[in-house]
Parts: sequence; C-alpha cells; structure tokens
Amino acid sequence: MTDLLPIQFFARTGLCFPDETPAASPVPPAPQGPLTSRQFDVLALLCEGMPNKRIARELGIAYPTVKVHMSAILRALEVSNRTEAVVRARERGLVLPGPRDHDARTHDRTFA
Repeated sequence: MTDLLPIQFFARTGLCFPDETPAASPVPPAPQGPLTSRQFDVLALLCEGMPNKRIARELGIAYPTVKVHMSAILRALEVSNRTEAVVRARERGLVLPGPRDHDARTHDRTFA
C-alpha cells in the first residue's frame, strides 16, 4: 500500500481526512458487546415464532425498528437468518426453550 496515492489509501481503508465524515462501510460493524434489553425482548418474541409485524405490535415499536433490531441480533449471534438465531439463542441459553407466560391481554396467538 506504500505506492498508493493518499486518496487511494483513504478510499481503500475507509479512513477519512480529519475534516471529512467517514465513508459508509459495505461490511456491517462487528457486534459491540451483548444485546441491548430491547434486542433481548425482540429475540424472545422471535423465539416464540412471531413475525416482525407482531413483534412490533407487542412491543409498541415501529416495524422498521424491529427490522433494525433483528439485523443487530443476527450480527451479534453471527447467524444469517431467523431460524439460526433461534437455535443459537437457545444453545447459548439466552432465552428459555418454551413460550413466555402470557397475561390475558397477550394470550391471543393469531399472527398478522
């Protein structure tokens, strides 16, 4: 890399000049520690088999927010799909193997 011009070096490494904003990386960032409490909530509902829209309703958050959490969960668990995430979460003891306890308000099991 020593024969590269400075601009080529910065372009290849993703570094930026001091007064510039970093370029967007095509590779998602590595997980930064454990899941957040909200991501654990999403993961628990995922392990119950709920689709993203139902998770959003259950947690009172927007559907796109669930998708963001789901992406972070997949990265953190180093898996590529929802099924693998459930298996990995159970292997690591992150969630209990059975469904969570439901109160009367959330006992309805119909999915959107």
